[in-house]
Amino acid sequence: MTRSVRKKSLLCRLFYFTRIMRPGRLYAKIYKKGCLGEKEIRKMRDYYIGLDLGTGSLGWAVTDREYEIMRAHGKALWGVRLFDSANTAEERRGFRTARRRLDRRNWRIELLQELLGEDIGKVDSGFFLRMKESKYVPEDKRDVNGNCPKLPYALFVEDGYTDKDYHRQFPTIYHLRKWLMETEETPDIRLVYLALHHMMKHRGHFLFSGNIEKIKEFQETFRQYIGKIREEELDFHLCIEGEELRETENILKDKNLTRSAKKTRLIKLLGAHTACEKAALNLVAGGTVKLSDIFGNSELDACEKPKLSFADAGYDDYAGMIEDELGEQYVIIETAKAVYDWSVLADILGDYRCISEAKAAVYEKHQKDLRHLKELVKENLGRDIREEQNALILR
Repeated sequence: MTRSVRKKSLLCRLFYFTRIMRPGRLYAKIYKKGCLGEKEIRKMRDYYIGLDLGTGSLGWAVTDREYEIMRAHGKALWGVRLFDSANTAEERRGFRTARRRLDRRNWRIELLQELLGEDIGKVDSGFFLRMKESKYVPEDKRDVNGNCPKLPYALFVEDGYTDKDYHRQFPTIYHLRKWLMETEETPDIRLVYLALHHMMKHRGHFLFSGNIEKIKEFQETFRQYIGKIREEELDFHLCIEGEELRETENILKDKNLTRSAKKTRLIKLLGAHTACEKAALNLVAGGTVKLSDIFGNSELDACEKPKLSFADAGYDDYAGMIEDELGEQYVIIETAKAVYDWSVLADILGDYRCISEAKAAVYEKHQKDLRHLKELVKENLGRDIREEQNALILR
């Protein structure tokens, strides 16, 4: 060091400039002054401090100009500091999103109870209380008078109609919804509430409008998706019309194809080349895509949720994060979700008129298959083997 020190200082002041010596390593050349006298400073050699910064540790080393580890007080000047890693806000945001979704659902149910509460109270004053306490064991339940009810039912306690009769008449909630749509008699107001309660609790989205036949129409939904992509002037140049559009529809609703197979066929059929084109097709097929591939923005790789998939069971939990990151561009994700939901809806509906009818048919088919399976087991397996299998299942 050639610069002289004019006076001693009680505080040790540091100044440094950085030099990148190797990828991933930050070296700072430190000149220490103010703590030592001029004689001591002349004896000092220049040295480097190397830092390796991690999320849970900080490695350091002091070397001379030849990058040899220096020593002081008989110890090599290198080491590591360990500390607890910082937590991102992703987990808390996920809890907050779920809490808000539950709050909105509870608000819808409370509003429904306000609308129908007066009419239901005339028929059965304890109906809502029984539903609320249905999660408790019979000994912990209370009726409107604060007493433990005689019958441990959650919905109906009339002498001629109890929960057993209700479930015998309507094995699933979809059987009830289907019956309400088809019946010509005036239904019990409680049955109407149960059907509306299920619809408010699992309401889905409102991207489709019109009757069921219009919703089952694929081309308009897909054109809307492509139109939103082009409005944002992304790297998407495919023209999908006519026969290609019909073939795209057949691929997306083919339940025998995996998501990967759908993606491969769509890319081959439409001749997708850019990352945006491939990601846009993979997204509606239910695959996992990177936001940066769709929007051509590498900065999205640094966000907390850089990838998404509509087939992911937890998509609703992080959809809000993606919306915060994309802002107005999130409309592309919404329209893509509408196309994906169309394929799911088309698979569920099949040739049926509504979801309730399709779901009831699935239940009845499963019931028929189970009955046939039991008959096969009884015919082909002995009683001892059946009892052994039942014992294994009960374990």
